[in-house]
Amino acid sequence: LLAKLGELSEEDRKNLKLADDVENDEELMGRVIVALREIAVAYQGKRVLVVTNGGCIRTLLIHLGYAPREKIPSDFFGNCGYVTLQCDGVNFFVQKVVGLKKIELPPV
Repeated sequence: LLAKLGELSEEDRKNLKLADDVENDEELMGRVIVALREIAVAYQGKRVLVVTNGGCIRTLLIHLGYAPREKIPSDFFGNCGYVTLQCDGVNFFVQKVVGLKKIELPPV
C-alpha cells in the first residue's frame, strides 16, 4: 500500500483512508480549517497558540499550498517547530515556518 501512495493523484491521496477509523486528509482539513476559522473570528486581532502534531501541520501546509506533498516528507517537522498563520476571516496565509528539516521548495 505504501509503495502505491506515490502513484496516486493528489486528489486520490487526499481522499485515501488508510483505515476505517482514521480520517483521510480531506476530512482532517475540513475539521481543522473550521476550527481555525472559529478561533480567528473569536480572537480577531490577537495572537493565538494552537497546538497539534506534525502530521496535522504537514497536511495543513500542503492544503494551504506551502509546498507539494512530495516536497514535505512525513518526518519533516522537528520538535518544537511552529507555523505562524495569518487569517482574513476566511483564508489562511503561511507567514513563517520554523523547525522544518531541510526541504527544497519550488520557486515562487
